[in-house]
Amino acid sequence: MNKQFSFTSTGVQQWQTELYQQGTTAVQNERTLIEADFITWLFARFTLDADQQIFAQDLGTPTHQIYAVAISNALEEQTPIVLKKEDGDKSKKDDYEHPKFSQMRYQITSSSDNDTIRSTADTEQKRELIFSLYYLDGQF
Repeated sequence: MNKQFSFTSTGVQQWQTELYQQGTTAVQNERTLIEADFITWLFARFTLDADQQIFAQDLGTPTHQIYAVAISNALEEQTPIVLKKEDGDKSKKDDYEHPKFSQMRYQITSSSDNDTIRSTADTEQKRELIFSLYYLDGQF
């Protein structure tokens, strides 16, 4: 896949949809690229402005490795990957006054018929890998 997607919630969803439509070989190739060099893959796959690129690079190698493994595993399991990020005026403010914050988490929700769980078989679980990018308001 040589296509670039917007670095938005919609862009991440479009990337996943198109990737899964291409089949298991394409998914495995994407996983290999992600694990080999997360930042190179990120910049090739998504359209990021200069500030976003700097922020991504500044996360550091340990975070890149954690994110790469998490994304790769999510692709293997076809777990939805969700991007939540703030846009707008805050991105233009001083980074020291309004620093950016990055968080990754898995969210697992359970549901059952009639909201009564009789056994594990009655429960349906939904798992998502969520990446959140926020601007802090200086309230620590």
